[in-house]
Amino acid sequence: MSELWIVGALLIILALGSLIVPYVWGGRESNLTRGHANRQIYRDRLQELERDLADGRCTESTFRHMRAELARTLIDDADVPASATRAQASVIGLAALAVGLVATGVGVGYFYLHGLRGPVTDWMETRERHAEPVVQFLEQPDELPPVAMEDPDGFVRALQMRLVRDDSQNPADWFLLGSLNLRLERPLLAVPALERSLRLSPQHLQTKVTLAQALVQQSGGRLDDRSRDLLDDVLGIVPDHQGALLTLGFGAFNGNDYGTAISAWERVIALRPDDEENNALLARSIDAARERMEESPPGVEQPFISVTVDVAPELRQEIVEGSTLFIFAKAFDGPPMPLAVVREPLAELPKTFRLDDSRSMSPTLKLSSAEAVTVGARISRLGTANVNAGDLEGVSGRIPIDGNGVTVSLTIDRMVP
Repeated sequence: MSELWIVGALLIILALGSLIVPYVWGGRESNLTRGHANRQIYRDRLQELERDLADGRCTESTFRHMRAELARTLIDDADVPASATRAQASVIGLAALAVGLVATGVGVGYFYLHGLRGPVTDWMETRERHAEPVVQFLEQPDELPPVAMEDPDGFVRALQMRLVRDDSQNPADWFLLGSLNLRLERPLLAVPALERSLRLSPQHLQTKVTLAQALVQQSGGRLDDRSRDLLDDVLGIVPDHQGALLTLGFGAFNGNDYGTAISAWERVIALRPDDEENNALLARSIDAARERMEESPPGVEQPFISVTVDVAPELRQEIVEGSTLFIFAKAFDGPPMPLAVVREPLAELPKTFRLDDSRSMSPTLKLSSAEAVTVGARISRLGTANVNAGDLEGVSGRIPIDGNGVTVSLTIDRMVP
């Protein structure tokens, strides 16, 4: 798109130049050159007449007559440049107009080929191609149209635009959008759609489970406070909900909470004794969890940081509804990748969070591997891990790490410019 703007600017400069330059240089140079030549001829011819008079080659009356004729010729010639200049200007104007029209035509053609026929046309074609399948899918969500399998990204975009355009208040529609994004492994897009579905239907258990799955996927396979709360709500109502138990076990295993993972998966196996194939997979996962528990001696306290986050009073009016809160710890004088991260929808502050090895993003970069860290908190309007203008943030000083745990109070006190 930047290429399109650059070419357009160059074409505008070309068109303006074709109109201005000929008038500035062409007409002025023509007038100055011809007028100067006429005056020089007049002076040379007058000097010749004066010499002829002085040498006696002409009489006084002849001299006066010739001088008058010479002056009249100069006056007649003086009218010629103006008319010639006007004619020349007319020709130049027509030429400039032609160049301007050509430049404009080239610009329009370039925009059509590279702009309108680029992303805009592609999106219009995608929307038209998926319009009818989207309607069919909303009416019969159990049957995914073939075009959705051929172009899943385009289908999901068309579905989202349809729901936004219609301002859909049907929680099932937003649940479908979130579920499709989750299947495409795009949790950042799945979470907002599922959150909206849950707001429209707060007691829908499957929405809570699917939202928890999206949050776990978004957190690198680990549970966060929000996903754990959602699963606890579901299991509090339906203790044998297999989807919730499987998600709980998966997130707990990746967060090094092997006891919770084993307990959840054993309950699933007991609920479906005839599903030999899937139970065999779970049994292998349980064995892996037990092996890891044996590698971690009991009674060894892992370091942690208890962080209480608040917002400075002067920044509270800058908080946008639907923002996301990130709390993270980075090695002091170490790599920029966080050692532990908590991400969840922004709720009422102040609130206390726990950072430990279960919140690590990499097996080789954990909180327990650092001697000292800095802790930060950021409120993101866009909900992305990257820092954006308008985000609110706060960062601590150097915090030493030990096995007894550390308590930190952190105030978000600045806006990212």
